[in-house]
Amino acid sequence: MLSSIPFNERENFISLFQSHRHMRSTLNRILKYGMGDLFVSEKAAFAIASLDSCTYLTGSTANLKIISSALTKLKNPYRFLFSDDLWKEVLLNHYRDKVTVQVREAFSSAPLNIEKLQKLSQQVPLGFHLLPIHKSLTAQCDPQFFPIPKSSLGSFGYGFAVLKGVRVVSVATPADICDDLVEVQVNAHPEFRRQGLATVAAATFLIHCLKNGYTPDWDAKDEISASLAKKLGFRSQGKYKVINLATR
Repeated sequence: MLSSIPFNERENFISLFQSHRHMRSTLNRILKYGMGDLFVSEKAAFAIASLDSCTYLTGSTANLKIISSALTKLKNPYRFLFSDDLWKEVLLNHYRDKVTVQVREAFSSAPLNIEKLQKLSQQVPLGFHLLPIHKSLTAQCDPQFFPIPKSSLGSFGYGFAVLKGVRVVSVATPADICDDLVEVQVNAHPEFRRQGLATVAAATFLIHCLKNGYTPDWDAKDEISASLAKKLGFRSQGKYKVINLATR
């Protein structure tokens, strides 16, 4: 038997996901604020939490029939996070050739130093300028390269952008926010990469987060992102695997 858990009961199941350390802001929105879906099996043998592109799996993988039923209930699943590799095998068997295994790297913000970040934020190349992203500036962000954040963050709205004239060429924005945890998203237009623009935008974004009591969360999908995280002062917490649906 599989139950869909209503908002007012979800806090009772937070402990089931205590082993999940990655992309916690989305998971917290599911468990603490009733967003997305939470499915729990009989006697809480396993649980599946899903919101937007992220699905979190925990518990026993013994009852494959019920698990398969639960997976079919998900709305547009894409990225699966799990703390036990047995779930990886379940997903590979269920979705077969529709999935890819991605290696990501998690980082801790504990070592971040505002003085160092301030020096990096001031290294704006000649011909470019830095601005906070307010609602009016989002219209100038090419959605192909700069996804619009789901919500604004504090007094600076949607993050920070580096511009060349009126053209947005790099941004640092909140990918997700829950309580004081902010997932950092940094993008640079392909024509303007390797010029330090992403570093400037990210450093400025991180300074504002730290000064206003937010904890920045950096999760790298590739070596370029990981290298930038280390340059900014994050400390690696190691690599881990996720399953992505290739049909998205």
